[in-house]
Amino acid sequence: MVFTELLQPIVILLVLMATGYAVFRLKIIDEGIRDGLARLVMDVTLPLLILTGIMKLEMSAEILRGSFLMLVSSYVSLFILFSAGAGMARLLHMPGSQARVHALQTMLGNVVFIGYPLMNELFPGGEGLLYASIYHLATNSVLWTFGVWFLSRRSANRLPSRLARLLNPNSVALVAGFLLMSLNVPLPSLLDASLGGLGRTTLFLSMIFIGALLASHSRPRIFSRRSAWLLAGSKMLVIPLILLILFKPLTGGAAPWLDPTALSVLVMQSAMPCMATFVVVVKRYGSDEYLAMDNVMLTTLMSLLILPLLYYLIQLM
Repeated sequence: MVFTELLQPIVILLVLMATGYAVFRLKIIDEGIRDGLARLVMDVTLPLLILTGIMKLEMSAEILRGSFLMLVSSYVSLFILFSAGAGMARLLHMPGSQARVHALQTMLGNVVFIGYPLMNELFPGGEGLLYASIYHLATNSVLWTFGVWFLSRRSANRLPSRLARLLNPNSVALVAGFLLMSLNVPLPSLLDASLGGLGRTTLFLSMIFIGALLASHSRPRIFSRRSAWLLAGSKMLVIPLILLILFKPLTGGAAPWLDPTALSVLVMQSAMPCMATFVVVVKRYGSDEYLAMDNVMLTTLMSLLILPLLYYLIQLM
C-alpha cells in the first residue's frame, strides 16, 4: 500500500516532465515560451500557492506546543541537510555556482507533491498532514530568505543589492500568509477557487518547464553525474537516518519534545527527492539549471526504492 501511494505522485511527475519534453521537441513551444513559463511560475503561480496554502492552516491551542517544537526541529534538520550538502560540495571541489545548487538541493525536498500524499497515507487522521505542513512552512521560509540570498550572493557585489533580492513575490507571499494566518483571516472560497486554483498549477507548469529544459539540453547527464548520486544517497537515506538517531531520544519522557508521529514525518520529509520547482528558481537567479534538473530527475527516480526502505527502517527503530 505504501509503495502504491508513493508510486502515483512520482509517476505523475515523470509524465508531466515527458510532456514538456515532447512539446518542446515538437516545437509546440520554443525557448521564449519555456523561459516565460519560468517567470510565470516565479512571479505569479508560486506566490499564490504559498499565500493560499498558508492561509488554510489552522493552529489550535491544543497542538500549539507540538507544532512549535516541530517547527524548531524542522529548522534544525534543514540546517543539518544544508551543512552536509555544502561540505560534500567542497569535498567534490565543485565550482561556486554548482556548489550552491548542490548544497541547497540537499536541503530542499519535494515536501508538497510527494510528501503530503505520502504523509497522509502513512499517518491518517490529519496529524501527519499537520506536521508535514509545518515542515513545508520551514522549508518555504528558508528558501525565500536564506536560499535566495545564498543562490545569488556571487552575482551582486554590494550588500543592498543582495538584500534586495530577498524582496520578491514569494517572500512577500510568505510574510503575508503568516500574518493572515496569525490573525485567523479565512480564505474566501471564491479566492481559493480562483487564485488558489491558479497557484495549484505551479507544479504542472514547473514540470513542463523542466521537461522542455531537458529537451533543449544537448547532453543530459542524469545518470553520469557522481555528485547527483552522492546527493541522492546522502539526502534521502544517510542524513535522514542520522536525524532519526539524533531526535529519537527526544520522543521519550513525561513531556517529550516530539511524539513518534512528528519524528516519523520529520525524517520522511527530510528524505524527499529534490524540490522540482527549485529548478525554476535556479534558472531565475542564473545558476546551473541543468545540474539542478539532473538532480531532480535522479532523486525522483531513486525515491521509488529509497523512501519505502527508509520507512521500513523507521518502523524498526
